Amino acid sequence: MIKAEHGPVVMREAMPPLTQLLMDAAALTLRFARVPRATRHEDGLRAETDSDHTVMLTVLACAYAAQHAPHLNLGKIAQYAAVHDLVEAYAGDVLSLGMSADTRHLKEIREHEALKRIASEFAHLPWIAATIFEYEQLASEEARYVKIFDKVLPKLTHLLNGGAALREHGFSYEKAHADHLRQRAQMAREYPQADALAVFDAVIAVCAAQWGLTLTEEP
Repeated sequence: MIKAEHGPVVMREAMPPLTQLLMDAAALTLRFARVPRATRHEDGLRAETDSDHTVMLTVLACAYAAQHAPHLNLGKIAQYAAVHDLVEAYAGDVLSLGMSADTRHLKEIREHEALKRIASEFAHLPWIAATIFEYEQLASEEARYVKIFDKVLPKLTHLLNGGAALREHGFSYEKAHADHLRQRAQMAREYPQADALAVFDAVIAVCAAQWGLTLTEEP
């Protein structure tokens, strides 16, 4: 039995099993939509949510690939983008800028446990966990493309809101730019994908120019 916040009590037992499963999946996505992120909307005031970020990633990654990377599978890109952060419904979001090795390790543990929970709770909707797992393996061009494009988006929001989130979390433009270069080197080394790296390079170059900095390392 599910007690609605407003309105009548919902009797699960009276529902067809498929309806119960879809209600549970809907509840998961709504929980996901409430997870706040460290980044800000263009007004610099409202925190983005995981849902905001996911919609942005899905639309931008697909739109760019359709125009500039037609060899990639748009369906796969859309699927990976849709679920890429879904574990955060249970694990929460963590500020990635300047993340320490210890914090990264704890984040990975929480997200691993969250994926196990999703796989267990939604065993009768196996596409969800299977697609998250497939994405996290980064074995395909499309998965690597989405992974790198995911890292592009916070830079775009910094440009949109004038660096509001950076100031809020105590990051100078110089420190943020150094982290961008470190992140770029890691991606090129661990999961390169030329189409998305080209976008990343273009965006961090604009960030550097807007912030009055020199792109001190060649991408």
